Amino acid sequence: MRLPQALQMAETEELDLAILDVNLDGRMSFPVAAILERRGVPFLFATGYGAGSIEQPYRDRVVIRKPFSLEDLGKAIDRVAA
Repeated sequence: MRLPQALQMAETEELDLAILDVNLDGRMSFPVAAILERRGVPFLFATGYGAGSIEQPYRDRVVIRKPFSLEDLGKAIDRVAA
């Protein structure tokens, strides 16, 4: 997915939870996170770069490192949904 599409979806879709890849085709997904936060949609970040790639003010968010297992994904979703 590309950033413009993700921004549109973040604004318009009914979402229970979102998993944001930090890097969307070379562009960071933090503007999407801002929209989701404003809307009260829980989200987590997926990245191959580790938690250090997360910008403030999102460093307190759940981060799952790619590649991840289904078990790790389930645990991360449970943490976000709690």
